[in-house]
Amino acid sequence: MSLTIYKVVVFSTDSFDVLGFRRALKKASIHCETVFISAYEELEQIIHQENRETFDLALVEYGENIEDSCRAAQLLVGETDLPIIGIFMPDSFETIARELSEGITSYVVQSQKGEHFDVLSVLIRNNVRSQTDVVKFDRFREQIAMLKREQHALLNSSLTLISYHQPDTRIIWSNAYEEEGEVSSYDYLAGRLCKEIWKNGGIPNGKCPVATAVETGESVEAEVTTLDGYTMLQRSYPVKNEDGKVVGVMASTLDMSAVSPAQEAMRTAARIQASATLAGGIAHKFNNLMAGVMGNVSLALQDLTENHPACPLLYEIEQAAHTAGELSEQLLAFARGGKYLPKRINMNEVITEALQTHSRRLPGKIKLDHELTKDLWPIDANQAQMGLLLTQVFNNAVEAIEASDRFQRGEGRISIITTNEQIVDSANSQKPWLRDGRYVCVAIEDNGCGMSAETRQKIFEPFFTTKKKGRGLGLSGAYGIVRSHEGHIFVESEKGRGTTVAIHIPATNVEELPVEPPAKAIAETPRPIVLARGSETVLVVDDEAMLRKAIHRLLKRLGYTVLEASSGDEAVTLAKEYEGPIHITLLDMIMPGLDGMDAYRQLKEQYPTMEVIVMSGYDRETYGDALIDAGAGAFMQKPVPMDRIASEIRRILDDKETPPVPAD
Repeated sequence: MSLTIYKVVVFSTDSFDVLGFRRALKKASIHCETVFISAYEELEQIIHQENRETFDLALVEYGENIEDSCRAAQLLVGETDLPIIGIFMPDSFETIARELSEGITSYVVQSQKGEHFDVLSVLIRNNVRSQTDVVKFDRFREQIAMLKREQHALLNSSLTLISYHQPDTRIIWSNAYEEEGEVSSYDYLAGRLCKEIWKNGGIPNGKCPVATAVETGESVEAEVTTLDGYTMLQRSYPVKNEDGKVVGVMASTLDMSAVSPAQEAMRTAARIQASATLAGGIAHKFNNLMAGVMGNVSLALQDLTENHPACPLLYEIEQAAHTAGELSEQLLAFARGGKYLPKRINMNEVITEALQTHSRRLPGKIKLDHELTKDLWPIDANQAQMGLLLTQVFNNAVEAIEASDRFQRGEGRISIITTNEQIVDSANSQKPWLRDGRYVCVAIEDNGCGMSAETRQKIFEPFFTTKKKGRGLGLSGAYGIVRSHEGHIFVESEKGRGTTVAIHIPATNVEELPVEPPAKAIAETPRPIVLARGSETVLVVDDEAMLRKAIHRLLKRLGYTVLEASSGDEAVTLAKEYEGPIHITLLDMIMPGLDGMDAYRQLKEQYPTMEVIVMSGYDRETYGDALIDAGAGAFMQKPVPMDRIASEIRRILDDKETPPVPAD
């Protein structure tokens, strides 16, 4: 039976049921190339520009915009000799009679379940204009030619060698490939057996994937080696006839040396993202634990006089907890970047302050110099994160120099350079990884031990180090900070010849706004902690028992009534059963069962005027902003000093005018 392909134009201003239409055509074995049109002007353009002989049939759906449908039908009647089938809404017999009298050929009435498409397929077969054998043959040949062109384009766009083999492993045909801008082909492989191309070719049981696919009738993947020693990855798929006999094998062979740097970068990015997820989880748990430590230290200091011999020890514990919190900040910087509370700053000012700090710690055998461009463009960035970024890269440079021979000779050098860079037509520039735009570039160069290409691929992963004793998270935190500021960090290094870390941060487009200078660090000295007191009811919701208990003890000492819940579900149940007012809730975000966001919604339903302070081991951008936007009063990132918890509770409650009451 010959294949007849009809070309049909469908006019519909509503959502035409394409799926139901195609199912009916398939059921009736009718093959249509369909053009769908929803605007009268578009139909008019096609009718006047297209060769009307290419269409065999027209369908007009009379929907809600019936005026356009009637105009479309009249255009088709007046400008073509096509058979026209109308698709009408139920109870529109007056319109049907009018359109039939105006010249449409036939019609069908829509049904709710789509049965009218079965009738429509019969009408198409009966009304389509007769095609001569020549027309049928030309149409069929045209379709086959188009299909072949599409298949060749698809095959030739692949980096892999795609070949079709006879059961004896002989190649019948293969795709083309592009080399140095010119299309070549693997035609020289045609007619060759696998044993003439690969070592162990033609030997089944895995040594030759094609031969094994013929023998087993199953797909096979294995490495193959050319006769001159190149290793490739080959996948072979058996092609079977109706009886299940293997009549050929389709093979795809990938030359691993042809894998582009972009693909390798994608794999590296995926690995980094997996590490970032792990890092964020560790930082969250770490912050919870440190918050408990700091809380109990604060409580202990309240019980001791300022001259008590245990106070210095407790201050050291508190300082260690702060340092641990900074480490978790680096983990979070890698995981999420933590770009919140950005300000307009000048990187030269941030670098100058960082140089003052690091120059005091720098070993005498390492020299530090800088070249800072005047009139450096401002950037919108988190000042603390920028300082942390410089610290990460600087420490890495120091360690690289200490591991080199130059350190022993006193020849170590670190240089910091800032420049303004305008990227135009980035795809054709020397920095195609950057988008077009203005950037502030900070380059930190060292003449240390350098690194291999394999090491460069892993340097942004947390916990990766080439040293026996690392000082932290290496460049993983720097990667997270730069990424969160929509910038790019690029490392150029060679074994034994040093490393250059180039950081590009987008410059702000508003030059006339004032630049805020970095805040001067104020040295903290041990001092007595004075906490604000209160008498309200506070609900503490946190799954970390040590932190929850510490906050409970603190607030109870300050005069508050304290309720505890170890999960969101427990907090919601407690709030429903509690008969008195709950003035404020300290709410953790990540907990088993009901998380902070869902718990917040249900608690606010019970106590609409209750205040909420969000506490989380994650950064504000990750979880805090959503609840702040929903109405929470404040966000505090763990570990939180006890005096800040007390002052934030007091500040929010003092600003509140009406006491919270349960919802009716």
